Amino acid sequence: MVRDESRYDDRATAEAARDAAPRGGRRTSGSGDAASGEECACGTGTAGKSGFRLFTGDRVLWIIVAALAVISVLVVYSSTAKMAYDAHTARTTAHFLRQQLLLLVGSLLIMVAVQKINCRIYNLLARPAYFLSVALTVAVYFIGATTNGAARWIPLGPFQFQPSEALKVATVLFLARQLAGRQSKIDKIRIVPTWKFWTWRSSPVQRKIWREGTRPILLPVVVSAMVIFPAHTSSAVLVCLASWVMMLIGRVRFGELMKLVGWGAAAILFLTTLHVLAFGQDLDTLSFIMALFIPAIGTVNLVYAVGYMEHSHTQWRFYAFFLLMTGGLLGVAASSDLFSFFTFWEIMSSWALYFAIAHEGTP
Repeated sequence: MVRDESRYDDRATAEAARDAAPRGGRRTSGSGDAASGEECACGTGTAGKSGFRLFTGDRVLWIIVAALAVISVLVVYSSTAKMAYDAHTARTTAHFLRQQLLLLVGSLLIMVAVQKINCRIYNLLARPAYFLSVALTVAVYFIGATTNGAARWIPLGPFQFQPSEALKVATVLFLARQLAGRQSKIDKIRIVPTWKFWTWRSSPVQRKIWREGTRPILLPVVVSAMVIFPAHTSSAVLVCLASWVMMLIGRVRFGELMKLVGWGAAAILFLTTLHVLAFGQDLDTLSFIMALFIPAIGTVNLVYAVGYMEHSHTQWRFYAFFLLMTGGLLGVAASSDLFSFFTFWEIMSSWALYFAIAHEGTP
């Protein structure tokens, strides 16, 4: 009897200890995970007892990088295949393949090293890196070396440095810093001021927009794009698109993003006007006048539409069809035969014009 009671007590004690152990372990693990989470917030620590991990961060991004690396090797190898049959060159396809593989390995090592750096360091370096990159990109127009007809480089001994490439990275870092510091109120901040520039100083609302949104978030992107644009137009467009996507991810108000789409469409028509003015001399007089006035008037219309359509639905659709309609009108003005004339006329009148006019009636 005594032996049975003792055995029962031992079993009860063992079960109680076994039940308590997981709970304590969970609490210990939870606190450890919290501490580890604070250390790994920037992707620089290790989680629990998993040890050192070479590739940390977002797996999807690493998969995209690996896919692009494989595609680049295939493209380089296939595009240089004809050199194997060229009797006047000493290089073979293997030369460019080895060169591409060496670049990929070096780039991978740099990527791994960079993503191991604590993000707080990038936060500290974002501001000076941005202003230094802007200054160097401006300076390259005056002291830059000319390569292949483009003065985009600063000579550094045996190497040449392209500040516009550094400015693209610095703009992304600086914008990320600005967005991260305003996440608590980002959904209430307006970043696009009115097109009525004479009210920017007199209106308290516009002063608040400039102080909270335009100057810290939008203006750095505009400055970067304007500085890069004369030397490398595609890089300027890439900076604007990447910044827009970052703002979308950073929870900027969707209405403000649609305003930026409208301003981007207006910028496209304005640049089209300048292009026609500079290179439209081959057109006859009447076609030149029409091709010049169509994008110019379209620019004014879109600038007004940004404010007028502030609370409309699917603004992007209106801007897209308005650009398509304007392109059709330009095609009509520049057509040299009846087939081209009627083709662009159908693009303008049968499709784009209807959707642009019936915008409010087609949710």
